Amino acid sequence: MKKNQFEILQIRELPSSIVRDGEVSKEDVAASRLSYLIVFQHQEGNEAVAVHVSLRYQTEKTVLLQEGATLIAKIDGWDEMSKDDESLKKDERILAFIDYSLAFVGGMVFRHVAGTALNSIAAPQIMAVNIMDNVVINALPKQTGKE
Repeated sequence: MKKNQFEILQIRELPSSIVRDGEVSKEDVAASRLSYLIVFQHQEGNEAVAVHVSLRYQTEKTVLLQEGATLIAKIDGWDEMSKDDESLKKDERILAFIDYSLAFVGGMVFRHVAGTALNSIAAPQIMAVNIMDNVVINALPKQTGKE
């Protein structure tokens, strides 16, 4: 990753949930699976972009852990970048920002599971380049001020 590819402007944690120790068994933890949602959002005429990351560990019946955050940043060279979905999904600056966002939410997972029955759930090592086909790109129209 090159230096100064993006500048974080704001981070907002999404509401999280975690089951209590007495409500989960080792078998539940072992049987849990990870699902994730990643949305990259930009708006015409706005130099700030956002990544929304949500991770959920669940069994067939129970959500064991849900964590997420919205990270807002300025991307170096954003004005000159092609904004079509395919170009954005391949751009190294966007990949670096999404990797950073995934690592941040992974840290949130670690913070909440440490010392609990869920401590065997490891924060996933997801690389943006491997999942970009699943990332939702949400391009919003320019705000007109008439609301």
